[in-house]
Amino acid sequence: MQRYIVSANTHTHTGDQDCRELFVLQGTTEGIFEFINTVRAVPDVRAVDYSVTSLSGNSLDQSIRS
Repeated sequence: MQRYIVSANTHTHTGDQDCRELFVLQGTTEGIFEFINTVRAVPDVRAVDYSVTSLSGNSLDQSIRS
């Protein structure tokens, strides 16, 4: 069961050996954090920064935990 949708993705090179990825996700808070933790588990990923925002004006469906 998919709990998020990748609605946009950008890949850019920063320096000789580094890349940056930007993902825009839609979905449940739980699903988005599953995605974040999956990316963190990828070998050679140095850091994962994120921001979670409700675009509907409603509060998020659960508290934010990192």
